Amino acid sequence: PPRGLGLRRPAMTPGRSVPELYERGLAACLRKDAGEVREVVLELVGALDFEYEQAARQLTGLYDRCLRQAAAGRFDRAREVFRTLLQTWGAPEHPAFRA
Repeated sequence: PPRGLGLRRPAMTPGRSVPELYERGLAACLRKDAGEVREVVLELVGALDFEYEQAARQLTGLYDRCLRQAAAGRFDRAREVFRTLLQTWGAPEHPAFRA
């Protein structure tokens, strides 16, 4: 990711890139799996670089929103956040944007 996005370089968690985690979050929302959404969010928070505090805090807020929405059974709203994050990352050709 470009510098200043609040993500560690390289933007990887063990074995997964951030876009892959967003995709996993989308899939978990489609399955209505709040536990999986929680796991994804925890991995995403672990990928944050708080050297870029403002960006990291903004992403933390979005990740928290996904977690709260999924926990409340509002998977469509959590899915929209993951879709927006994935699109922002630069993957507009992703199948998630055809829905």
